[in-house]
Amino acid sequence: MTDFFTFSNTNNLIIIAILLLLLYGAYFATNKSLKKKLNLSSRSEFDAKEQQYSLYLLFFGISIPLIETILEIFQVRSQSLLATNILIGIILLTLYLLCTKTVFFAKHISKVFTVCYFGYFGMSFYNVFFRPFELMCYVSLIIIYFLSYFALKNILHYWLFVITILLLLVSSYGFEFISHQYTIILICAFILTTTFHTARHLAFIETENKFNFTNIVVNKGNSLIMTTNKKGKYRFVVNLLKKF
Repeated sequence: MTDFFTFSNTNNLIIIAILLLLLYGAYFATNKSLKKKLNLSSRSEFDAKEQQYSLYLLFFGISIPLIETILEIFQVRSQSLLATNILIGIILLTLYLLCTKTVFFAKHISKVFTVCYFGYFGMSFYNVFFRPFELMCYVSLIIIYFLSYFALKNILHYWLFVITILLLLVSSYGFEFISHQYTIILICAFILTTTFHTARHLAFIETENKFNFTNIVVNKGNSLIMTTNKKGKYRFVVNLLKKF
């Protein structure tokens, strides 16, 4: 860390900053056209609902202080974060009550949860790279990254977040914020998590396409629908043909 601002590291930092600026600039410049060309306007939204966001606030507001209390009792951390996580739990529970009782917060609950997510992710990121080594900090960061799929409703926003985090991890390898081995472990864990997210999203799209096709055929179709078993015998027939 004492040699952080060497000439080589400064050049690397400038390159990373330029890449991030170009990435965000390209995204905002091509956001609408990408959605149109890739047909993401109706498929980019994940299946999280407003009620789920409120439940996230509730359960995280309870679980975060509870887990930290257990860690404190068994003295897992070398430096206590109990007060910080209790405060975070109180804030999340307060936001949960506001989102369930107030129209304004209920209307913007997805934004509230997203802000809370980025705030907690930033704190976890800081604990890993700028505090003494704590195994629990690495576990927390990986778990929080796993939740990014549910915090970011738009697939383009999600991939923007993923690329940003991976660029930061690659840059940390050069700056040696933490051991190279730990950086590689984080990169591998994030790649594996991203692979799982992608597979889940593709499976969701396929299911959604089948449902939309069935909905169009049943409710708006003008056709004869027949289903058969493996032997070719008819099992179900629906006549949706309209007379002209």
